[in-house]
Amino acid sequence: MDGLIDAAGAQARAYAAETGAFDVSTLKEPYRCEGKKTMGYELAEAFGWTLPDVIIYPTGGGTGIVMWKAFEEMETLG
Repeated sequence: MDGLIDAAGAQARAYAAETGAFDVSTLKEPYRCEGKKTMGYELAEAFGWTLPDVIIYPTGGGTGIVMWKAFEEMETLG
């Protein structure tokens, strides 16, 4: 469709409401956060379980920013 991601999301929500389809637009599906969290674990493993002070990540739709959840879980686990 022509337009920005917010217009696509609005169209997806409208279609889901009209048809009963499942809305999988950004951060609407239940497992995206858990899947994106994998990036955090992969980074930690690649750096020998010692993370750099800064990670620069192009967020795009914003979902990749969820990798903080992995870092928090690893910290909690020690």
